[in-house]
Amino acid sequence: MFQIKSHDSIMASMINRMTAMSDDLTDFNIGSKVRTVLEATATEIDQYYQAMLKGLYEAVPVAIYKTFSFDRTAEAAASGYVLFQKSGTSEVTIPKGTQVQIPGGDYVYETQEDFTIASSETQGYVYVVCSDTGEETNCLTSVITEIVSTLDDAIVSVSNPSAFTTGSDEETDLERKLRFQQWLNTLARSTKSSIEYGTSIVNITDDYDNITEEVVKYIVHEPCIDDDPAGDVGYVNVYLWNGVDGASTELIAKATKELYGYTDDDGEKVPGWKGAGIILTVYAVSLDIIPVTATVTVDEDEDQTAIEVLIKQAIDDYFQSLDIGKTLIWAELHKVIKSVDGVEDLSLTAPEANSVATDWYYKNVMGTVTLSYLTE
Repeated sequence: MFQIKSHDSIMASMINRMTAMSDDLTDFNIGSKVRTVLEATATEIDQYYQAMLKGLYEAVPVAIYKTFSFDRTAEAAASGYVLFQKSGTSEVTIPKGTQVQIPGGDYVYETQEDFTIASSETQGYVYVVCSDTGEETNCLTSVITEIVSTLDDAIVSVSNPSAFTTGSDEETDLERKLRFQQWLNTLARSTKSSIEYGTSIVNITDDYDNITEEVVKYIVHEPCIDDDPAGDVGYVNVYLWNGVDGASTELIAKATKELYGYTDDDGEKVPGWKGAGIILTVYAVSLDIIPVTATVTVDEDEDQTAIEVLIKQAIDDYFQSLDIGKTLIWAELHKVIKSVDGVEDLSLTAPEANSVATDWYYKNVMGTVTLSYLTE
């Protein structure tokens, strides 16, 4: 086993060795010539030990991850659908690469293929992906309203009906370590922890491997253990939330497929995560939609539009952090809004108090945010 030696330990070993080997060298006191030479050597050896230890700390995780082919999760771009509105009765094509953005924002979102709004239609949903990656590319509902590219004059507006939540930063060392620990617990499969891990990695991707929908939060419920009185043995219920509006039928189907196991296009069997004989059913979580109404006091010199964007983002972040079945704490929401730069004071009138989830499979989500302002 590798053991690091301190500078003092190295010095003691060297002095003992020289004392045993020579009768001529006897002055090993601090400041002596012999000791000075030994100290210089011991310092180099001590630095070698430290470098060796650092190298081991860095190499061991790399070796383990490579052994299990456990790659770091790469950063991803936010994506979703925007709604283009048109006027008139002509057919209009929105070319691939058309860019839209949040007014004054730092990121643009591009269409991935040509899309045609028929002459009989007045609107069309078009899939867009941010040209950059990272969690900062996510955005709230109805904020992408500016068309950057030049389009047919018949296109009059654009907006995103739903929030974009698929943007993420590259996995940190700590996040990778925690995920690896969770993964190790799933090697046996057929356990609750394995079902939880299998659920957590389910996502839907498009033809370009961009994630269009994913499991953001989930809960695994075993009636025989979690219900009181206990329910039937052999049943497991999984509830999903995609970060926006519950879960689509496509995401539910994908989760069911992954958890049960399947045969891929090449005829290879992909094992599932549940045990044989277990009846597992996947559902979308039910939503408790909580409107937020507040009167915010700001300095008269502050930009209210900019502050409102920050407040809505802070509120959304708080709701996103709430687990399924957890209570919204009024004081925590008040603190979140009050902590936004530029907010001097705050009167939070809705919700009026803590908001308890209707049941354990309900998720408190942000409803309409109504803000009014006072200046001082």
